[in-house]
Amino acid sequence: MTSSPASPASLHRQDRRRYSLRTKWMLLICIAVFLSLTASTLMLFATVRSSLQRSFANANAVQVESATREMRMLTEQYEKSLEQLSLSIGALAASAGRPAQPIALLLQATQAKDPSLQNVFFIPASDGHTLASSSANPPADDRQSSLYRLVAQEKSTAWTSIRLDAAAGKMTVTVVTPVMKGSELYGTAGYDIDLAGIGALRESNESFGKNKLILFDDRGLVVTSFMKGMEGKNIDPNASGRTEGTADALKDAGEMKKTFAWVEDVAAGKREDIAFKWQGVRYAGTVSYVYSMNWNVVSFTERKALDRSLQGFVQISAIALVIGLVIGALAALYIATRLLRTINALRRTIARTADGNLTAEFDYAANDELGDLAASYNEMLHRVRSLIGKVNVGVSSVEETAHGVRVISGENGRTSREAARSTEEIAAGAAGTTLELEKSAEAVRLLTREIGTLTVQSADIERELATSEVQVRDGDASAAHLEASFEELEQAFGRVAGMVDDLCAQSQSISSVTRAISDIAEQTNVLAVNAAIEAARAGAHGRGFAVVADEVRRLAQQARHSAMQIQRTITGVLEQTGSLAEVVNRTHEVNGIQKDAVSHVSRAMNQIQTSIARMLAHVAQERSTIAAIDSQKGIVVSSIDTILSVSEQTAASSQEIASSVQAQAAAAAEVSEHAARLVELVSELKEDVARFKTEL
Repeated sequence: MTSSPASPASLHRQDRRRYSLRTKWMLLICIAVFLSLTASTLMLFATVRSSLQRSFANANAVQVESATREMRMLTEQYEKSLEQLSLSIGALAASAGRPAQPIALLLQATQAKDPSLQNVFFIPASDGHTLASSSANPPADDRQSSLYRLVAQEKSTAWTSIRLDAAAGKMTVTVVTPVMKGSELYGTAGYDIDLAGIGALRESNESFGKNKLILFDDRGLVVTSFMKGMEGKNIDPNASGRTEGTADALKDAGEMKKTFAWVEDVAAGKREDIAFKWQGVRYAGTVSYVYSMNWNVVSFTERKALDRSLQGFVQISAIALVIGLVIGALAALYIATRLLRTINALRRTIARTADGNLTAEFDYAANDELGDLAASYNEMLHRVRSLIGKVNVGVSSVEETAHGVRVISGENGRTSREAARSTEEIAAGAAGTTLELEKSAEAVRLLTREIGTLTVQSADIERELATSEVQVRDGDASAAHLEASFEELEQAFGRVAGMVDDLCAQSQSISSVTRAISDIAEQTNVLAVNAAIEAARAGAHGRGFAVVADEVRRLAQQARHSAMQIQRTITGVLEQTGSLAEVVNRTHEVNGIQKDAVSHVSRAMNQIQTSIARMLAHVAQERSTIAAIDSQKGIVVSSIDTILSVSEQTAASSQEIASSVQAQAAAAAEVSEHAARLVELVSELKEDVARFKTEL
């Protein structure tokens, strides 16, 4: 069987660049792993970044709260110390008649205990002349000062805003508290505190927590800061120039607003993620408050620590991504290798099947989709084996029938040739009969002339009678010969009738065989259609079986067409044979009539001979005898003409029979050729089917 040409789709697939399934799987899984790891890394990065930011913010919040607590504790210490001083002043006022001197000594002793106290003072409610531990100012009534009025009104401890002590050149803050004598206000005591001590506390806190602190009051003035030389300067861009004698932290207003814009956010209530950049270093800050002093405490942490942590996480994530890709590639290689091993096994099995080995089943032990594919493929092989077996049986039957048709066609051809020869013999006999009849007619005409001569010339009767006797004897011999020819013709017609009957019987046998061939071809066509359906269900793996099924169906249709053509030819032969039988029967009947006529002529000739003999014996009765012969002349001539006409018809019928027999012989030869072609096609089909191995 010739291989089918490659389809355009297969050629197009061959033209395209080929990529290994292993490469595709590795690429696909690596892409999937890369995308999943990238997505998880991004989500984890966002989570870690948020967590680190929260962690740094919490650490910063802890640090700022720690610094704030220390500030609060410091302020509380000052407040408690001042309240204790006020109680001591009240006690001195109650016990001493003139307490000014003891109070002044107490103020000096209190300042001596704490170096951060720049001044300790007391403003009596009686005259307002301030007593101070380190003041040389002349006595004045300070009861109109804002400090005294604040304490006199609230009768509680209060803090003032920070200010620059012009005499000492230091930043100072004042805390005041009322001094009570019983239930009456005796005066006001207070501390002028040097903020340098708070700066030392800030530095201690910064060294412990590795963060940077900025303390500024509600006016934006820096109390203490990690920024060198910024104490007492304004960092609030909106408060620039509002406080007399206070300089801005930066001279350039634009740079001032850009650098300290976060101060506005703090004033608006923002507590976390305060962004600040100073001297090229980026910071993130958290805000707390010292409510008693209206101070803002901002703890800043350098962002590079957070960036280093994030960078380390990114590096670890990149390493994890590479490791994940390697693991994914190895997994893809393992999966693709196993899958390719299975696919190669299936491809080898399909190749063996394509070569005709229908016993090569696909072995796959795992219970998965490939196992289902193997089971379906093996089931398809089983069905194809069964189908090929049925086709093989059908082909054998068709081959036997084709051989039978070929033999019968040969016999039919030989019979047709014999019938043709017999018909030719009949035609030759009919031609001989015609010739003899023409001779008889000539003899009768001669006899007529002789009778006329006898009538005219009575004197020569003896001589003419002798001649007539000779001629009569010749006519008698011719009649006898003609009678024998008709006997042979009758026998030939009998043989022709028998041959025609045999031809009809053989034609009927050929007709039954062609019907059997047509039925087998129809069944083969149905089997081929079923095979094509099964091959179509098998998809690309059943393409070879579809080609075989199409070839079987085409051969079956051709066999059926040939059988139908043979059937039509046989039907024509049967019809022509029936016509031949009718012609033979009619010819046989005419031959019987001719035979009777010849017998009648023979008897007439005998009578003529007897008459001549009598004429010789009885010359006297010559005229009466000649008259009798003359009266019989018309009948003889009419009979001879009738016999001649029938003989001519017999010759024409013989020619027609010969033509019909020749046509039948040609049809038989054509049937034989079709039978031979059918045998060849069946042999080719058998060879194609034999290529398939269906037994284990």
